[in-house]
Amino acid sequence: MKHTARRSGLTAALLFIVLAVLMLAARCCALPAAPAGEKRITVSVTYADGTAEHFEVSTRADCLKEAAEAVLTLEGEETAHGFTVYAVNGAEADFRKGEAYWAIYADGAYAQSSADRLPVFDGGSYAFVYERL
Repeated sequence: MKHTARRSGLTAALLFIVLAVLMLAARCCALPAAPAGEKRITVSVTYADGTAEHFEVSTRADCLKEAAEAVLTLEGEETAHGFTVYAVNGAEADFRKGEAYWAIYADGAYAQSSADRLPVFDGGSYAFVYERL
């Protein structure tokens, strides 16, 4: 009887681990992959004072961070959730130090991933927007 209970506990633990790994893999693969080849995108920045800059970028990059760095200086750090942007072109919006952050938008919608995990598509429009918390 003891042996069966221990085996059931071990089976349940292994099943939990397998499900957790599958869920993580599904989350990482949920975003569509960027197509290979040349893409033309628009990258915009809206600063704290409301001024904005817009750039047309021709890129072979797969993700926004790599594509945006052709025209912007991005400062931040790699975290468990991807690259967290703390400054764009020297303009800081660091949520750790104040009440603002750099929001990322893709085709007008709030991006659900970090700049280094957000795929870019030909004709896409991407924005870094200073937002207060």
